[in-house]
Amino acid sequence: MSEPLPNAAAELPPAMSTARAWALAVLIAAAFFAAVAPTLGWLDYSSGNENIVVQTALEMRHGGPKLLPQLDGDPRVKKPPLTTWVTAASMRPATIARLDDPKQRDDAYHDLAFQTRLPALIAACVVILATFEIGRIWGGPSVGLFAAMAVCTNYLFLKYMRQSTTDAHLAAWVAVTNACFFHGLLRGRWWIAAIGGSVAAGLAFMCKGPVALSETALPLVVAAIVLHSGGRTGPDDKTPLATIGGIAFETYQSPRRRCRRSITARILIGTCLFAAVALPWFIYVLVKVQHVASTWTTEVGRSGATTLEAGNPLVYLELGALTAPWLIFGLVGLLALWQRRRERAAWVPMIFSVVPLLAMVWFRDRKERYMLPMIAPAAVICGYGVMVWARSWKSKRTWGDVAVLAVHGLVMIGLAAALLIAGSRSIKTIYGTPWYAKGMATWGLIAVAALAGLIAILIRRRAWAAPAGSFVLMLGLLGLYLFGYRDSTDGRSPLKPLTDAIIEQAPGAVVYDWLPRGRVDEQIALYLNRTVLRADPATLKPIDRPMVLIMRQGKSDERPQPPAEWKLLSTAEEGAATWLAFVRRP
Repeated sequence: MSEPLPNAAAELPPAMSTARAWALAVLIAAAFFAAVAPTLGWLDYSSGNENIVVQTALEMRHGGPKLLPQLDGDPRVKKPPLTTWVTAASMRPATIARLDDPKQRDDAYHDLAFQTRLPALIAACVVILATFEIGRIWGGPSVGLFAAMAVCTNYLFLKYMRQSTTDAHLAAWVAVTNACFFHGLLRGRWWIAAIGGSVAAGLAFMCKGPVALSETALPLVVAAIVLHSGGRTGPDDKTPLATIGGIAFETYQSPRRRCRRSITARILIGTCLFAAVALPWFIYVLVKVQHVASTWTTEVGRSGATTLEAGNPLVYLELGALTAPWLIFGLVGLLALWQRRRERAAWVPMIFSVVPLLAMVWFRDRKERYMLPMIAPAAVICGYGVMVWARSWKSKRTWGDVAVLAVHGLVMIGLAAALLIAGSRSIKTIYGTPWYAKGMATWGLIAVAALAGLIAILIRRRAWAAPAGSFVLMLGLLGLYLFGYRDSTDGRSPLKPLTDAIIEQAPGAVVYDWLPRGRVDEQIALYLNRTVLRADPATLKPIDRPMVLIMRQGKSDERPQPPAEWKLLSTAEEGAATWLAFVRRP
């Protein structure tokens, strides 16, 4: 794998047309959808980011404002509402009506979880198809297909792209935007970039605000500078510079010259389209909500937006590791691209992966899930590594090729074996039993061994058997993992038992919180299916309905005590904290 590589287009069988490649990409996305959809309702709501989105959507469906969604009765202006709108639209009225029925609420919340997470799953499929298109434009159909398999079966994607969060929806629109930008950068189709990219960027902006521009427009500008600067120097100073997709430099340059004559029109139209999609809601809120500009300024800079400590900037160095189990192919791809470093187009996926991280590192919040929008170009590099390895395996089959396959195979088999063995012995459910029965684990290990054997047979003549087998195995392991995880402590909402007690013992109660610091956890409002109001119990007058007061006791705090007329109803443990519910009856 050390010799200069031919163009990716030359490495494909003649029968691999764009239409056929797209059909296979859709099949990959459909397989991912079919594998994940049945699991959407398995887990409780226990993620803070997802809880905020779902509770805001519930308040909207209960009659709250649509243009200005509310959370706990207050306008939710920190984030644009596109994710909330989509989530609210996915909720069925019949499901919401069953949430307050003690006999049906468990089933209703499982249905609600499926409905609210379904848009995120569709967004994940959009990322898969957009990643394929980025890879196809940059490196040909085979790179696109391998990238599509890699993007939906890596750790980062599988962990976050099944939750109803702003980050999942942001990742989808960023991927679509960048796919349009790749058309402009590498094919000279700047009208696709100007129209499609601008509209998609506006929708990304409506998910999470200005951060979308650092993940789309900023790398576009850097990539354009890299591609269109310098002389026409090829890999050996004599041959024409070619893009990874097989377009000669002369062919590649001609769209650029045509673009110069109308670049102003494209920029103007793109800017207008972006503004038409992204700005009306912000203008509306600016008029309706006082002092919201300072709130947005704080939210963008994140200084003072949270009481949590600033994130470690080194977290963004984990992007490569988070592509596991495809990391070894990512390293192969980077090595091959380094050999072609004189070809400026070779740097484009790296620019779209790294430049946003360099911009985001200056902000206070630095979290793993913030890297989701960069997983598509990172997967393209992994897909290119698979293509490089597959071509070398077919033509030469060196010891290096065998080593890469061995490392990847050991990682895959190790993941499966570790999950099945630990899940049948040491990892316990909330009931004290192992995640998997020993018989189930045994049959699972047999199935993994059979798949490995099948791949070993096929790979002698078909290099694609390795990535295809990994794709199938990772989807199977995801379902297996969630099957056990759903009955674990982390897979259940720690505060749902508290809300169950309130629904059962004080039906129809008005619920308040009285917390010295912060607000009540969104899990409580979500599982109560109502807005939790903030109030001091000493100021509350009796009403003709039960009143419930939620209080929180930290690890080092004294037990909170409301006035004497309030009686303890139930408690629940969440980490080191204890949540208490007091009731005051009419």
